[in-house]
Amino acid sequence: MSSLDGFLELEKHYQMDQEGGKRRILMSGEALKGCPDCRRPFRDIDRYNRVFKSVLLDELTRRFVARSASEYAGLMEKLEEFESGIERGRDGLLEQFSGEKPDQARVLLNDYKKKGRHIQRLIRDFNTSVLETEQPLTKVNDLYNAALAKRGSAEEGQSFDFDKARIQTGLTYRGKCLDAKAKWVILSDWQIISTLNSVPLSIKRSLRDSIDTEVKKAIKDTSSLREQCQEAHLHHQEVEARVYHAHFSVLSMLIDKVREVRTDATVEAAVKKKELNSLNECDKLCKEYPGTLGRLQNIVEVARRAVNGQVFYSKVTSEEEMMVIRAMAEEFLGSGHWYYCVNGHPFTVGDCGMPMQLARCPECGQQIGGQDHIAAEGVRLASEFETRNNN
Repeated sequence: MSSLDGFLELEKHYQMDQEGGKRRILMSGEALKGCPDCRRPFRDIDRYNRVFKSVLLDELTRRFVARSASEYAGLMEKLEEFESGIERGRDGLLEQFSGEKPDQARVLLNDYKKKGRHIQRLIRDFNTSVLETEQPLTKVNDLYNAALAKRGSAEEGQSFDFDKARIQTGLTYRGKCLDAKAKWVILSDWQIISTLNSVPLSIKRSLRDSIDTEVKKAIKDTSSLREQCQEAHLHHQEVEARVYHAHFSVLSMLIDKVREVRTDATVEAAVKKKELNSLNECDKLCKEYPGTLGRLQNIVEVARRAVNGQVFYSKVTSEEEMMVIRAMAEEFLGSGHWYYCVNGHPFTVGDCGMPMQLARCPECGQQIGGQDHIAAEGVRLASEFETRNNN
């Protein structure tokens, strides 16, 4: 029995006493080993139950990340389709406004808003699904603690400890950026409608009031998102958060003017200066990590022109960005071995599963991959994502 315990490295899963008894649960991300003679798994042996469940939990985490990446790519495509058809939909709405009474025009506007609201609801449902509380490790932790509480008192030394770095936060921030992008597409459309002569005055006022309410919250949300992404070393999402914060700030000032809200020219100038400085930080990041952030330079420049009053709206989802998102989703769903960059962002290596070339992390721009089957400095195997179950 002791030799089998050693083969399965039971000490990685339990704190053992001198007699070989299991005293305290430990956390591990190792793959399940099979019988050294016949290679069959030890799933039905109670003594090694913890080992098997640990591997199962790791596989659930891998599937969670793969599923979430695929859903994110699907939402990006839905938003791109919505954005591509928004001008056509706007023209159809304006045709319907012709000759309609204010009450009927308001009904038409509410119907028009539903498609955008639907996109936002899908994105927010996704954001809820990737919260820390919804991830396999957290759910198991909650169930374990609930079971101990139900007993009335926890057994001495019993706990479900795991590395918090294994919680996947990247998709959470991507989802928040996607929500900001969707809100910008929708609010800018409302703003354009509110400036057209063919739109009833009551509809213009209603749209401006809605924009004013929405944009103030968006400014706070993107400011918080920028700080969170900085802390998580998610440079791609940090640039996006800065860009949309600039757009929302410009829109807020524009709406205040149209609604004849008294504004201080000094305050407005200070806001513009602050946003331009923020966009300059985006330039620095794009230059520092051209391979991963270079494609964002265009949206940074569009935001800068908006702050300077040269342009209001430009399409935010490029075909290049969609290609990258699709590729990332396929990467997470494909075969190969999973690794972490120095900042803890997961990526995969296909083919033989060993690093053969250097690259840059798509999240933070740090060096990933490796050469001659040797990982780059700071890169480590994401063992919890591996599926080497020797069945």
